[in-house]
Amino acid sequence: MSVRRISRSLGVESLEARRVMAGNVAVSLVAGDLVVTGDNLANQVRIHQSLGKLVVEGLTGTTINGQAKVKFSVADDVRVDLNGGADKLVIDHNTPLLFDTDIKGDLQVDEVETVKLSNLDVGGSVDVDLEAVNSRVDMFDFDIRGGLTIHGTGGAQKAFLTSGFVENNVNVLFSNGGADEVAVAGLQTRQDLNITTGDAADRVTVDILTQVVDDIVIRTGDGDDKVIVRQALIGDDLNIDVGDDDNEVTINSIVVDDIFINLDDGDDDILNLAVEAADLVAVDVDNDDVLNIDDTNINTLNIIND
Repeated sequence: MSVRRISRSLGVESLEARRVMAGNVAVSLVAGDLVVTGDNLANQVRIHQSLGKLVVEGLTGTTINGQAKVKFSVADDVRVDLNGGADKLVIDHNTPLLFDTDIKGDLQVDEVETVKLSNLDVGGSVDVDLEAVNSRVDMFDFDIRGGLTIHGTGGAQKAFLTSGFVENNVNVLFSNGGADEVAVAGLQTRQDLNITTGDAADRVTVDILTQVVDDIVIRTGDGDDKVIVRQALIGDDLNIDVGDDDNEVTINSIVVDDIFINLDDGDDDILNLAVEAADLVAVDVDNDDVLNIDDTNINTLNIIND
């Protein structure tokens, strides 16, 4: 009877290779700030709160200061820069139905491809700068006492903001090529909501009882873009400016002061509009555009054909 031998060294080498690819993340406390710095490998990091301390732990083989996890008492900001690689950052809480993870100062995230923030309270502002590749940020159940800004350049950038409160402006600023997508639902902000996308077939949705005290401003670049604003309460104005190519804009079941829509730069654009209440609606169009407008709840409707 022959016996087949299996070399164990191959398995060990494969495991070590995976660990090297996951990388090591350096974490330190600097003047009250938690500073998290990755290498150029695929770092995956989770931050959550336990007994008043912030726990930083590695996922899928990533080590933290050469260990599985570390804990710090953090009095001020959290700054995360994971550098190059297919990085992922998760900030949440182990018991999301009862508690949130509390960051007392600002949260700054840089050079991360995938960002997931949930069950999060931030005493200052949040700034997320995505990597210049196809990147994504998901935010759910958050309370931010400052402003929220999300940047992205290059590739297809995606941002999904659901069930959160922001004291100051919310800015989602994407540029360059790639089919960008921004979806906002159940968001409350006491200032403006500004959304900008790049040149490709982009999709922007503002939905499900989003409440904005001041303005909503949506600007899309070139490409066949789709913009949907529905079931939203807007304290001041809604401004939508779509770029070239064939765009579709749908506005439904919103309460707003004034609406300004620029379709003049596009080709065969389509506008579907029916509001709960609006004082003024001004639409800049050209001869190829299709307008489906219910003016029942509009005080003044101006169609401008240049």
